[in-house]
Amino acid sequence: MRNTNKKSRVVVTKVTPQEHAEIARAAADCGITMSEFVRARCLGYRPARRLLHFEKQQLSHLEACRTDMVHFANALAALSREEKMQLFHQQPYILQWYLNVARITNAVTEYIQHVQQRNIYPAKIRLTDNTSPQ
Repeated sequence: MRNTNKKSRVVVTKVTPQEHAEIARAAADCGITMSEFVRARCLGYRPARRLLHFEKQQLSHLEACRTDMVHFANALAALSREEKMQLFHQQPYILQWYLNVARITNAVTEYIQHVQQRNIYPAKIRLTDNTSPQ
């Protein structure tokens, strides 16, 4: 069986030095080669830039907060109803609080997993807008 996904064609285009520098910077920001970047853009994808150092640090702090929230939620879940009542005295309030914490924890988990995914072409490159590649 013949592999139809093998890259065997070349597309050549001329660009100005400024355009070359801009393409190189944009590709580097995304952590991909210039060829991968140009191919993705020509096919309608918008590769996402890699996280900056301070964004990685903030994400790490967010992950630590999520871990704390999970530990706290698990500790609450392990308590009996009576223990929870003694601890908080207002079961409807704390139940609503617990449900909100669980929702936020799940959202943070989903965000962290999404951001940590590697930016690989063409496997479903995250688009920066809400459109799909054509």
